[in-house]
Amino acid sequence: MPLIDPELLSEIISTASDISFLVSHDGKVTAVTVNPAHRSFGKLSHWLGLSVADIMTEECHKKFVRRVAELQKPGVTSLHIEINHFDEEMWEFPVRYSMHILDQDGSILLLGRDLRP
Repeated sequence: MPLIDPELLSEIISTASDISFLVSHDGKVTAVTVNPAHRSFGKLSHWLGLSVADIMTEECHKKFVRRVAELQKPGVTSLHIEINHFDEEMWEFPVRYSMHILDQDGSILLLGRDLRP
């Protein structure tokens, strides 16, 4: 696979998933992209810098922590997880993600599909 220009990679990620975000090794959201054709999420740039615990239900955060631990086991390259997010506007939405650990710094990339009907 050839190396991909970072701008092109960002565009690919934003159109291949409904929503994606990057979580740093310390659990902070460092990037968020929303598919431009999927406007129902609105803009989620206010997630930047927040702890992942602040953007998902408590039950889902516990599940997320368990899945991160599984993802870090040798030989595991990706996992799936369903997360119920909530937004500061107090609306909830479920998303199914594939989780991918990035070797460079331990960040986790989540590529998601909206589960709402």
